[in-house]
Amino acid sequence: MRFFLYTFTVITLLFTSVSAVSAQTPTPKQATTPTPSLLPVLPTITITPVPCSDDKSIYPPNSECYPEVKAVEINISDYPLTCITAPNVIYKDTYTGDSAPFFIDINITHNFSEAALGSFGPSQNTIATTQSPDNLSKKYLFSGLFDKPYYSLENTPREAWRTYWRLLTARQQANVKAAYLKEIGKQQKNVTWHYTNKNGDLLETTAKELLDDLPDCLTKVPVCDDYVEKYTNLSKNLKLRYDTLQPFDFDNLRSYIVLGSQVIEENIPYLQAILSGISGEYGLFSHLTPSWAVNNQNEIATTTNESSLFQKIISRGAIISCSSPVKTASLPAPKTFSTPPTAGQTVRVPVTAKEIGHEPSVCGCTRSKAECAKLYCQYYTSEKTCKPGCTWKEGETEYELSGEATGLPLAVLNNPKVKQVTDMVLGNSDQKIPSFFRMLLPSFAKDPEKVLISAPSVGNTTNPEAVVNGGSSIIRENNLAQDSIHLLQSCWFLPSEGQSSSKCGKHQEEVGSCNGELMKQIVGNPPEPSSTATSYFSTYILPNLTDEVVTAYAAAETATGVPCEVLAGIHFEEGDNDPGKSLQDGSPLSGSLIDSAIRAGNELKGKVGGKITNLNALIQALSWYNGGGNSNCQDSSNCAAAASLDRCGLTVGCATDPSSCMCTSGFVPEPGSCRASCDPNSFPWTFSYNYCPTQTTGFDDPYVTNWWQSPQHNTMYLLYQYDCTRTRPLVHVRPGSLTVALSAFFYEMK
Repeated sequence: MRFFLYTFTVITLLFTSVSAVSAQTPTPKQATTPTPSLLPVLPTITITPVPCSDDKSIYPPNSECYPEVKAVEINISDYPLTCITAPNVIYKDTYTGDSAPFFIDINITHNFSEAALGSFGPSQNTIATTQSPDNLSKKYLFSGLFDKPYYSLENTPREAWRTYWRLLTARQQANVKAAYLKEIGKQQKNVTWHYTNKNGDLLETTAKELLDDLPDCLTKVPVCDDYVEKYTNLSKNLKLRYDTLQPFDFDNLRSYIVLGSQVIEENIPYLQAILSGISGEYGLFSHLTPSWAVNNQNEIATTTNESSLFQKIISRGAIISCSSPVKTASLPAPKTFSTPPTAGQTVRVPVTAKEIGHEPSVCGCTRSKAECAKLYCQYYTSEKTCKPGCTWKEGETEYELSGEATGLPLAVLNNPKVKQVTDMVLGNSDQKIPSFFRMLLPSFAKDPEKVLISAPSVGNTTNPEAVVNGGSSIIRENNLAQDSIHLLQSCWFLPSEGQSSSKCGKHQEEVGSCNGELMKQIVGNPPEPSSTATSYFSTYILPNLTDEVVTAYAAAETATGVPCEVLAGIHFEEGDNDPGKSLQDGSPLSGSLIDSAIRAGNELKGKVGGKITNLNALIQALSWYNGGGNSNCQDSSNCAAAASLDRCGLTVGCATDPSSCMCTSGFVPEPGSCRASCDPNSFPWTFSYNYCPTQTTGFDDPYVTNWWQSPQHNTMYLLYQYDCTRTRPLVHVRPGSLTVALSAFFYEMK
């Protein structure tokens, strides 16, 4: 069965207010990209990152604590197994003594406190900081299908109200709510949630209170024939409580992370709510799919005793097959509430000792020069013969230690119901589950591309001489359902003039797409960025490469011939890929983002006199785009003035008049006098960068190549903390613009 758009529109009703379901004649839209409606500013709910205590309720998203898992699955063999790659430790240090050690133990801590699931649903912080409810529903499956925030204000935009909940008629919605309340009464379980009244006051209610206060007509299944009248006659406050009810099971499910005998339990928010919403007896799909398919859920047996599972979990986790993912992305997501939040391992690194210096044993004199001349201490060659007044000093050898070792990978046992959600949206022929995505679209519609989700899980050590690579992310397969719903909502169900997503074919035709083809022509087959850069890109940059910014980069690529990946790297360095900041200096936009991206592309080409045709020219242009002063291959030396001059909390060098070194106010250009007295061919502090000379101009510029190739770009230094002022060198802790561009390029190619 396949519905086309005009049929779908006829059956779509919104139960925000039953009295508002009368048909309206649509107003023709102008052929411009719409501006998403904004959410009202609302009171903040204080979030407690612990499960609800035993004497409290299980809460939905609009509350203070998260649902604690009451029952856990016992069929561990059904859990899809992925892993966090084993950490690779590189150790380098010096050692002084008689004999050098043969190995060094490095303690590594894996922190899962920020571990995330990807695209199920937003955190409270995301809801509070995301202005557009439409953008929330584009990114998160729960928001796109069912979410109705606790906003009850009259000016709350329509997009905030359960986009796909509207697939149900008003009667079907009323029946779903009644079935949910009936189940609450049967289980003697209560649910508390927040909502706001028309004045913006934050209020609280419970399911039991609502069940007691509603007329029987709205709490029995099916609801009575005059349910609309009964709803209309509710008091304003009772109607608000009824409207903001989310009739879904918010009990968490669980995944596991295993390191040796350590087991980390992950409570997963939103997953059970989505499952109950789409496949439950009164869920969305029960009204839109054949009855024989609704309950085909491939259920997993449960138990209330998790401790008996641990040996099975450890055994299952020992069967690890880690491979590089084909293509990964990172999405902002709710935390998984991992317990305990950390796991640790010790990696023993065998080290090689290379002698780099030796001081022989001597008998030294501690008296005056004249007395020492008489004692002749240096002529005595052992501690026993050293005369009074002479001090014996044992000789020492200095060694350079270096070594490398790999630790243990961490097994990730992903909850199998993640795949079940995807099956319910995209279908599964083996399980005879029809595709909700397919039944609403014509046969030529393409399925979304499979991308694995990379969620943060950082491994680190407190040892300053060790560098830990790898072990930086959890790879999970859970984006297909979200991307399918995004395509339905943002492309198929909107006329072309109303589409704002770059995933829709309309925008790709108009502005091109970031497909890596132009980048490939320029860079050829360059080395891939280091694992540190790849992890940083997936975790912190990729979530910000939204449709809005990518569309601007693609348009500028078409206009200037500068690859959109390069423009993404520039925008990261200048403005963290913020759609409200320019690519010139990160200041607030004065025009459109596309205009700023086009100016950046033209300016970049101007740095090398025209079209950029190869990787070396691109590196030079990117370095000169930022001024080029951060070259790590310039001569460095100590400057007496550098240690005494201070500017804005930073030590500056070679300024004759530090009072003229004004701090930048907002985005007002700073005076350049702090550079005037410096030797233009040297830097006033010593720092260690051992890969000179470089193969091309800009190869040693941290703003361009930091974290690109290892070891050349592992540790690079920023020399200018202000555009015109040399400051004490600091290690740069972000990838360079070229590194970001190449990360995006390789991400697209995989």
